[in-house]
Amino acid sequence: MVKRIDKPVNPLSEGLLSKDIAGEFTFSRNVGFAATIRLMFTTPAENSNTIYVSMTDTGSPLSAYAAYEFELDDRQWPTVEHYYQAMKFRNAALAERIRNSRDAAEARSVAKRNFWRIRFDWKKLRKVVMTRATYTKCMTYPHIATALLDTGDRPIVEQSQYDYYWGRGRDGRGKNQYGAVLMNVRRKLAEQNS
Repeated sequence: MVKRIDKPVNPLSEGLLSKDIAGEFTFSRNVGFAATIRLMFTTPAENSNTIYVSMTDTGSPLSAYAAYEFELDDRQWPTVEHYYQAMKFRNAALAERIRNSRDAAEARSVAKRNFWRIRFDWKKLRKVVMTRATYTKCMTYPHIATALLDTGDRPIVEQSQYDYYWGRGRDGRGKNQYGAVLMNVRRKLAEQNS
């Protein structure tokens, strides 16, 4: 249904706003040449001040895949992702194989191939593990801590379209736990600096 809009209207009450299969909202109106205007609506927590990050961006220091080696639990870890993936398992040999993976993508791949060995309490621990590794990386590299602190109090959103736990998901309804981890680490760093 296309309605001609001659005066300001509320698209919700006028039936002009509909949700499509992908979960995006579509707002259509006739503008003289049968054009369709498509608007993307963000979740309330997101706005123009939001900082978008990607866990898998190897070029971003805030990424879990970025190659910044740090020491935690008496071992050197090439990336946050290496540590996170290794902690899924109680099997020391498998954790060591993950730690020695050539990059974060390979560490994740090794962990995925061994999914049946994941510790039973992993869902309870995963956010704590990611937070510990991210905090330790920030304490090891002051320029990363500074980059995180420079975000101020702006919301941080992990922009993955497919990860509804760590990211925002395709439709913005994801839990954004990686963004929450970064904001919690930022708060802790700010407390230490004051």
